[in-house]
Amino acid sequence: MPRPVFCVRFIRSGWSSNIYSFLYFSQAIMADENIKWDDFINYLEQVKQRELELNVREEALEAQTRDMEARQSEIESKFNAFSEKESELAEREQRSAETEESLGRREQEISLKTDEVEKMSSSLADREAQLRQNTEAAEEQMTAREKAVSDHEKQAAGMLSEAKVRSSELVTLEQSLSEREAEITERESVVKERGENTLRKAATIEEKSADLIARENAVAETEKALADWENGLAATVASFDDRERAISGKEAEISSVRDENDAREMALAEKETELKRTAGEQEKARQDIDVLKSDFMSKQDALTEAEASLRQIENDLSEREAAIAEAEIHAKNRTEALAESENSLRELESQLTGREAALTEKERALAAKEAKFTEDSASIEMRLAELTAKESEIREMEQAFTEREETVAGKETTIAAEFGRLEEERSLLQAKKDEISAQKTELANSQSELGAREESFANEIAELRSETDQKAADLAEMESALLDKEKRISESEASLKAKKEELSVTQAGLAASEAAIGEANSSIDSRIAELDAREENLRSREEGLDNGLAERENLLAAREKEAAEREAEVKRLFVEKEKTFIDSQEELKSQLAEHEAALEAREKDLIAGQEEMKNQLAEQEKALEATSRNEEDANALQAAMVTRISDLEKRESESLVKEQDITSRESAMDEKEVLVTNREKEISERETRVQDLENNIKIAENKLSDDMARLTAEQADTVAIDALRTQFEESQSEVGRLRNELSAVKATASKEDDASRTELSAREAELKDARQKLEEQRQTIEKAGNEWAAKTEALELHEKELTAGKSVLDAREKEASEPVPEPATVVQPPVTDQPAAEPAIELVTAQQETAEPIPDGQVPCTNCATLLDNDAVMCFNCGEMITRNIAKSAEVTEPEAPAADNEISCPGCQTMLPQDAVICFVCGQAMGEKTEPPTPEPPRTVKKKRIL
Repeated sequence: MPRPVFCVRFIRSGWSSNIYSFLYFSQAIMADENIKWDDFINYLEQVKQRELELNVREEALEAQTRDMEARQSEIESKFNAFSEKESELAEREQRSAETEESLGRREQEISLKTDEVEKMSSSLADREAQLRQNTEAAEEQMTAREKAVSDHEKQAAGMLSEAKVRSSELVTLEQSLSEREAEITERESVVKERGENTLRKAATIEEKSADLIARENAVAETEKALADWENGLAATVASFDDRERAISGKEAEISSVRDENDAREMALAEKETELKRTAGEQEKARQDIDVLKSDFMSKQDALTEAEASLRQIENDLSEREAAIAEAEIHAKNRTEALAESENSLRELESQLTGREAALTEKERALAAKEAKFTEDSASIEMRLAELTAKESEIREMEQAFTEREETVAGKETTIAAEFGRLEEERSLLQAKKDEISAQKTELANSQSELGAREESFANEIAELRSETDQKAADLAEMESALLDKEKRISESEASLKAKKEELSVTQAGLAASEAAIGEANSSIDSRIAELDAREENLRSREEGLDNGLAERENLLAAREKEAAEREAEVKRLFVEKEKTFIDSQEELKSQLAEHEAALEAREKDLIAGQEEMKNQLAEQEKALEATSRNEEDANALQAAMVTRISDLEKRESESLVKEQDITSRESAMDEKEVLVTNREKEISERETRVQDLENNIKIAENKLSDDMARLTAEQADTVAIDALRTQFEESQSEVGRLRNELSAVKATASKEDDASRTELSAREAELKDARQKLEEQRQTIEKAGNEWAAKTEALELHEKELTAGKSVLDAREKEASEPVPEPATVVQPPVTDQPAAEPAIELVTAQQETAEPIPDGQVPCTNCATLLDNDAVMCFNCGEMITRNIAKSAEVTEPEAPAADNEISCPGCQTMLPQDAVICFVCGQAMGEKTEPPTPEPPRTVKKKRIL
């Protein structure tokens, strides 16, 4: 069939869904003329005929489906009617069942009511007889109980009057005791406040001084370590500069080698152009062949796509045919189901008629039964009314009896409550008696204690009187001196009188001077009195300060001993760390020597490889010249040459990567050094803030001492004393506030110092690793530079070419023009220039040692686990106080002081403290309940603590 006829028939067929298949077929027709088009057109006609048959079957199925739907709607309407009728019958059946059930219940109720009526009649007779007996017995009991209640009321009134008299006596006695107790407590509170204030101030001052000493030591150690570390960094920077010069020499040598390679590459490039020209001609021929192949493949693909589209059409038709078959089967099943539903509807209709007839008969029987039940219920109701009237009479009688019983019971409860109240008042009176007796004993004890304290005060007053006697003697001496002065004044007056005639003009001035002298004498007398009072106060304070200084000297001696022990421990740890550091340095040197040997071998291998490469390139050039006419050999040689060039570029890139790695690590080290300097600045700023706070505290203390001096100088004036006391309290509160602020700043500073120490330790570890790596790389570069330095001079640096545009080494291009130093002149940094012992490393080592078993004679710190001596009082690493060793140091400070009777021991460190101490001045432990002193004799130590 010709092509136009096929196209017209295919388009007239109206098969628009397969237009894309037609396009594929038309491409196949244009591609190949040898296709059997008649067979293809016949196959398409068969497919179209099959599709028409399927459409006819679908129309028949739709008509059958419409008929079945009509039948189904008719059956559903009948079914709905039957279901309504069935629901009506079910309702009627339910109503009849309910009626039957209610009649049964009524029958049971009637039978129960009859039984109940009979029982009620018999029980009412029994209750009437029993009620009469109970009434007679209750009347007898009521009379007896009323008589007993009247007796109890009389007894309770007598007890109440007696209790009121005793309570009034107790109230008066309690008032007198409370007044006496208030006086005693007032006197006791005044004494306790003085002692507690002095002890609290001493304890806080000692704690602050210890914290400041520890802080100063830590800061000094940190500054020393930082100075050592800065020296080491300066040495490493100097070594970096020397090694960079060596690197520049090596780079110059590499650049010269690269120039030689560039010249050879240019010669090879000329030969490559000739080979590329011949290769271009061959490539053009290959492209023509590829075009022909692509045309053939496109035609073949069009045919395969046409076959695939036909297979898809056939599959769609088969699926459609299967769906129609399933629909026919479903329609048949639905017809059978409709027939079965019609049969079931007929059976249901016959059942409903039978049920309706049975229900009518049942309703008639229930109506007759209901009439009989109404007659029986009427007779029962009449009998129940009679029984109810009789029962109401009996209930009235019982109610009267219960009311009488309730009145009697109420009287009994009131009497019992009155007795309970009286018993409670009696117990309260007895408790008050016991309490008053306890208060008496307590007052006696407190009075004895106050007597003891008054005796101690009397002793102190006697001592003060002896001092005043001494002062009186001093005053007598001062009076004698004043008399001598007055004698001299009288002599001067006599001389003035002798010259009175000559100096009559100045007589008025002399009279004025005499008046002034009299006023001066009076002011001197008043000033002497003030000086006496001040001297007396100063002597008492001097004695207290002497005692406090003696105690502080003992504590300072103990602390000096502890500091010496700490210093010895620190020296020992420093020696051990220095030894480990030297060992690590020696090990590092050995590792560096091994690495240098390996690098030398590698350098030799590189030089040999370069020479071998040069030889291979020369041989390849000769081979290219000899075999340039052979294209295959030229291609092979070209590939080999490309591989050799790539090897060279790879090695150069490796050297560039190493140089870039070195520069990046140097920049990282610079950044870390900047971070370290910033951290040092922050630490110095914190220390300045702490120093400012300490200066403020010192200023406040000086102000406090000035206020105390003014207070003692102006005791005569009561108004000035009150003003100075208020000023003194304000200055004390200011000192407390400043101390709290200082402690808060110190706490935050210690936390930040710990964090900065850990951060510095981590960064120093990183720096150490970076230093080792840089040292290894520098050793390799230095080795290569020393070999090349004796032969060549430094040329221009090729840093931009070597580091791929990095501008980090631009500043070093000026140094490249200087002569390369000889290998002997390179100065290695000495081992001793490294930081000896850094605080952060010290912390790390201390924590690692805790994992090992604790040796004898040492204990771990409770805070940071640093190993300390058994007799250490404070950790030299974190400043934590060792509680059990504080107790030992306190016992060492005063080994000969016996425990006085009115002293107590601290529960934390067993230090002997006065009876009224609130806090331990050694460990800061708060005291618990105070024990009463058995003897009134106060020892010397109590006086010292109170004065301090």
